[in-house]
Amino acid sequence: MQPQTEKAPLTKFDYLTGKVLIILGLALALLIPLTQVENQIGDRREYEKVAQKQIAEGWGDEVRFGSPYLKGAGQTVNPTTSDTVLAVDSKEKKRGVFQVPVYVATMTTKISFTKPPEGKDSAKNSSQTEFLIVPIKPTGSIQNFRVKDVATGNTLKAKLTDDGIKVAADELPSKSFYGGDLEVEVISRGSGLLTYHSNADQDLVRMSGNWKKPKFLEDVLPTDTRLNKKGFEAQWRLNALPKWDNGKREAKVVGLTHLWVGTEYVLIERAVKYGILFIVLTFL
Repeated sequence: MQPQTEKAPLTKFDYLTGKVLIILGLALALLIPLTQVENQIGDRREYEKVAQKQIAEGWGDEVRFGSPYLKGAGQTVNPTTSDTVLAVDSKEKKRGVFQVPVYVATMTTKISFTKPPEGKDSAKNSSQTEFLIVPIKPTGSIQNFRVKDVATGNTLKAKLTDDGIKVAADELPSKSFYGGDLEVEVISRGSGLLTYHSNADQDLVRMSGNWKKPKFLEDVLPTDTRLNKKGFEAQWRLNALPKWDNGKREAKVVGLTHLWVGTEYVLIERAVKYGILFIVLTFL
């Protein structure tokens, strides 16, 4: 009779391999429902973007204000001084289960111009009609506007163009935009991005609103910011003086990147990502 062969005992390596396979199986079993939840959140986020787009089409898209400038006489003249106030009234529009923030923004700016030195072609250029342009994009967002001569208190005749609001020099009593102050008030409505582009030599910009969690453009942060239960207040002191020999200047852009705080889907998405981390760390 041949002796019976005994089974070889499991080695430490075999035990280790079995444990690793069991751990991997459990981890995968727990990750599957998390992945399904993450896919569902992705679908909801897409629906959320559609709701934002539909609200923007009906209410208004991103609004871009700009400091007024003079066009004509063979050149462009930017304001010497400007005092600008931006008041932002925010609220939420509901589309399905989504709340989309929108706003009505009122820009009030008081500006003055210094007449540039006349060149060789001054006689030729003086015959050209000068006019004031208040750049605003898109012009379809404008609800109301007014341009006033501060000295006389008269409201000047203005019209909308592709560039924004246009006022001819003939509307002024002095027939010239130089030597006096003008006050411009524009009311626009939109959603998402709200910016103000300053080309003035010196510009004091003040912005206030009832939105409790604003996010400002990081290119030029406010000099002073105040947040409270009623909303926010921010202030910038800007200058866009020419930096090049050809007189070209770079506009300073300030404003809010968005007025969107976020929904519970953002929080759930973060929780899912942390859930994956907890599973991996626990089994590790």
